[in-house]
Amino acid sequence: MAPVQNEDRKDMGLKLLQKGLLLQKGLETGVPDPDAALSWYFRAARVGCLAAMRQLGLFYRERQDYENAYYWFLEAALGGEPDSLYHLGDLYYRGVYVRRDAEKAYRYLEKAYRKGSEEACFYMGLYAENGWPGDAEPDMNKALMYYREGIRDGSAGSALALGRCFRLGKGVPRNPETGREYALLAYRWGSEEACEALGRIYETGEGAEPDPRKAMAYYAEGVKRGSAACGRALEKLKEQEGTADGR
Repeated sequence: MAPVQNEDRKDMGLKLLQKGLLLQKGLETGVPDPDAALSWYFRAARVGCLAAMRQLGLFYRERQDYENAYYWFLEAALGGEPDSLYHLGDLYYRGVYVRRDAEKAYRYLEKAYRKGSEEACFYMGLYAENGWPGDAEPDMNKALMYYREGIRDGSAGSALALGRCFRLGKGVPRNPETGREYALLAYRWGSEEACEALGRIYETGEGAEPDPRKAMAYYAEGVKRGSAACGRALEKLKEQEGTADGR
């Protein structure tokens, strides 16, 4: 049998990946089947498909199997896959599965940013805002530039970060209402952290009229999206409202 050439391997990997994506989204059967998709991602990864390795990383991360998630993100990142570079940086930044290491995270995130990962803009903004890594001076102008760049590419994290800047008046004139609008944008893009931010806004009245019912609704949505912080905030607010009602 003749050896499979690089271009043939690439085409084969993409076809196998596509089959897996169709199964995961249920576009062939009408019922999403991530477990069936997994075998196709493995087959694609075995022929060197970096995007399939990234999908494996995402699959295991969603199931909180961070050991396997880390392995597959690393495999794809070694081939220069931008989103996997971002996810590795995210793990090192937050200290999930690996020891928290802001400088190592920066190296991965900076590479991801240079390769076009929009989510990396959020972290690049945080590094500029806080003066990391090393002894770099904080630079809010640069931070705002990264956040705005991320928003243009659909980064929920960047939208939430820019909203925080407006709510606090950090690098921009303080404007809590504008801050709320950016939090809403992050919410529409699927951010669980935005649920907590909007809940706080409606709970405290910073950027909107106080509205405990809206605050509870955003916290409840955050719980659905996997936010433990929203769960704690929701229970606390329910207790406060119960006390206020005399119950």
